[in-house]
Amino acid sequence: MSTPSTTGSIATESNFSLWNVLTLTSDRTNVFWEIWLSILLWMLISYAFVHLVAGALSLLMLRKHYWMPFLTIPFVAMFFVGPVTLGTVTSASIALTFSTASISVTCLICALLGITQTVSVIIVSFSRLLATL
Repeated sequence: MSTPSTTGSIATESNFSLWNVLTLTSDRTNVFWEIWLSILLWMLISYAFVHLVAGALSLLMLRKHYWMPFLTIPFVAMFFVGPVTLGTVTSASIALTFSTASISVTCLICALLGITQTVSVIIVSFSRLLATL
């Protein structure tokens, strides 16, 4: 159903939901905030998976170490810091590019873009590229 706006044009309602993004059943979209939230959601999911595996591995390997609770704090900190800083900015830049070009994007493409962001963070982290700068 559409409602008239104050400028006389007709505004359309969106059927966007995060559940449809998770189940990859949403329609194509070219709206900035929908693309941005979709990419960010998939980056959060993949980033959380990677950090949960790394945190569990560190807990397992350091289970008898005296400082173990303090040594796993960086995993928990990066679990929140990475997606909030890097993920928000890069997802917004990708979404702005697609929405400015009026390219319709499916949820599967948003999922691939979010997972690619996480993989690129892992590659840069393990390659020690930042240490050479």
